[in-house]
Amino acid sequence: MKNKKTILATLALGLIAAPTILTANVYAADSNATVEFTAPTDSVDPVDPEDPSQPGDVDEDDGNITGETGPFTLDYVSHIDFGSHEISPSSQVYNSTTERPYIQVSDRRGTGEGWNVTASASTFNDGSDPSLPGSVISFADGDAISASTTDGPTVNGSIDLATGGDAVQVASAEARESGAALNTAEGLGTWVVRWLSEDTTDTNEKVSLNVPEASATEGNHTSTITWTLTSGPGQ
Repeated sequence: MKNKKTILATLALGLIAAPTILTANVYAADSNATVEFTAPTDSVDPVDPEDPSQPGDVDEDDGNITGETGPFTLDYVSHIDFGSHEISPSSQVYNSTTERPYIQVSDRRGTGEGWNVTASASTFNDGSDPSLPGSVISFADGDAISASTTDGPTVNGSIDLATGGDAVQVASAEARESGAALNTAEGLGTWVVRWLSEDTTDTNEKVSLNVPEASATEGNHTSTITWTLTSGPGQ
């Protein structure tokens, strides 16, 4: 009798605990999330070549703030000063007195095409005539820095600008491969290519002027360095 009561109690509890199965109707619908981007039309101010997340402290005496506008711009190029020296009949190399020379490129196109910078130097002129024939302006051991976390351009380690000579490659940013993500391209955002002095003196060993023997003459001499930014990586 006891066993019979136990079985009946167990069955009763089982009936109470048994879940109730309900059939629910499921509905789905789609909605859209949209966003639009347009090409920038403003200019990019110079940044600090030591900390590109900060604005640069430059003026017209330091370099050329180009003011170029749009998504692909060469924003700034430094002037280079080689100081004042007595005439020497022998060949001489003079380090620059410009301690923080740099150029700045902004690629905000959103295409990942890559880019290339070249430079050339005109023949020196003393105000009336060509001067310092055969002189060479050299940049060495430069690097690239940005607030961007994407890959940067490759900087030519040795740049020799023969005055009156052909253009030389300065830096090149590789394009993304076909079908690859945009962030695999190099040089996206704003990049500084720089030759900052590591010397403890007042000269910059990374930028120098080689003046051949018997070519220096009295007076002020000026060469124009032309920096050229083009779309697509260089060869």
